[in-house]
Amino acid sequence: MRRNIFLTFDEWSALKEEVNPGEYWEFELHNHELNKWMNQIKQGYEYPRCFERVGVCDYTLSKIKTPYLYNRLLQENYRSQDLRIDFMFVSDHHSDEWNQSNLNNFISWATACVSDIDMNTTKEQWIEYNKTFKAAMENDDRKMFWAYELAELFRDVILPKVSTTA
Repeated sequence: MRRNIFLTFDEWSALKEEVNPGEYWEFELHNHELNKWMNQIKQGYEYPRCFERVGVCDYTLSKIKTPYLYNRLLQENYRSQDLRIDFMFVSDHHSDEWNQSNLNNFISWATACVSDIDMNTTKEQWIEYNKTFKAAMENDDRKMFWAYELAELFRDVILPKVSTTA
């Protein structure tokens, strides 16, 4: 999906170093664009840059090893209309590709909609959170959840678990 992605200069620099793009990547900047951005930072205007209609491709995500960068890209890629509960959970009955896509949807939703998420959460931790959250939803009496109720449930079920293990 083509989405506007906002990155700070530090995030963009770390991403470029980690991905080590070849000839093209979705966050490419020409020299004059990079110089303009750096000049703005020197002048005290350190705003995130909007990379228009680039989205986040699986190829880029597959090269990222730093949890913070991975989570930030997925956070930026989320839009409220993306919320589909049936595409958020991993399952032993689905392919690895399907589960990875669902896990990315879950990470996108959680990082964008739930406050106080640790952006350095690893994929392994996200998988555990995903399973725990799915079980909590299945054990809940409600048949329908509003978006704010999902965020509250996540805070109630996952965040206390995180604080006890930290």
